[in-house]
Amino acid sequence: MDIQSLLATSGGAFIIGVFTGFAARRLINVFAFVVGIQVAFFTYLEYINLVTINWDFIERIISIFQEIFTTLRFPETVSSDELLNASGAVGGFAIGLFIGYFYA
Repeated sequence: MDIQSLLATSGGAFIIGVFTGFAARRLINVFAFVVGIQVAFFTYLEYINLVTINWDFIERIISIFQEIFTTLRFPETVSSDELLNASGAVGGFAIGLFIGYFYA
């Protein structure tokens, strides 16, 4: 593997990472705003006794999602050659994602 292909791979992945980080930050902000407004609206409807919300069910659903996301694992079948070939792209993407999410 020569240095030019490594730099080209990591450079392209860096640009994709910047755009992905920028978009992820914007989408997370919009999603959090919409969910917050919905929770506030449903809480108000429950306060005026228009609806009844089963908070235990919602807590169970949230705990199921937390369990799913905490048990995700990296596959153990990746060889060292595959990791070496992907290291430039992964590194460039990770740095680009960080910069796009926090600084763009």
